[in-house]
Amino acid sequence: MPRATVTLDGNVGRDPELTFSKTGKPFARFSVAVTDRVKVGDNDWQDGDTTWYEITVFGKQAEDLIEEDRLRKGSKVVLQGRLKLDKWEGRDGEERSTLAVVADWVGLKPWVRKESQGGGKRQPGDPWATSGGDDDSPPF
Repeated sequence: MPRATVTLDGNVGRDPELTFSKTGKPFARFSVAVTDRVKVGDNDWQDGDTTWYEITVFGKQAEDLIEEDRLRKGSKVVLQGRLKLDKWEGRDGEERSTLAVVADWVGLKPWVRKESQGGGKRQPGDPWATSGGDDDSPPF
């Protein structure tokens, strides 16, 4: 059966919240911001528009992301899942909707600050970040 799938690469905008369904199935909800990069001139890039997505993760993955405190506001993530249009009626009686993603897989991205943004400091636990020097080989 066909379905609309997406891969998002962005930043977590809100700490995830773990909840349980009526049947006891765990799920976590959080938001992700994806900002387009726009080329300006020959070699320059700047941030473009930001799109926000509501993310839901089910099962053991949801519990692991919360219990291991791996996912929090500001984390850089890549996720894959299916698109879902959530609709509801607002307090004012107007119909509202948001584009949501039911994630099949969520992965944390290591990151390195640019030299101009912090001297190459790295996120804790990032084996790919360099602490200095010109060695670009993988850390294994």
